Amino acid sequence: MHKLAGVSGDLWGYKPIIGKYCWEGLARPILSFGCLGWIPAVLRKQTVNNQLTRVQRLGYKLMAFFRRSTPNKGLDMIFNIMPMKYHLLNTAARSYIRTMGVAPFNSQEMHTPITLSLIHI
Repeated sequence: MHKLAGVSGDLWGYKPIIGKYCWEGLARPILSFGCLGWIPAVLRKQTVNNQLTRVQRLGYKLMAFFRRSTPNKGLDMIFNIMPMKYHLLNTAARSYIRTMGVAPFNSQEMHTPITLSLIHI
């Protein structure tokens, strides 16, 4: 994303459709790969959400020029793109439902009577 954004300037650069393709077709699928495994970090830590929002804002910069003070929620609505957190939740839920029947172990086989304490949350 930084290389793509470095090639374009504020008033010149990619056509909006090419910028949208670079974000939605190239960068966002790479970021969301394997999100079924690391989605708990997105839900627990605000710093992860902030980093994902920054990367998404960089993707928006490929599509069009906007002022630095433009709010992220407004950009989401202008470009008609779901915020990254909710896109990841959607992708993880769909992946879970798709792979639910092919798991090697069911929930009863994975259950253990040993009580564990969570230390690192």
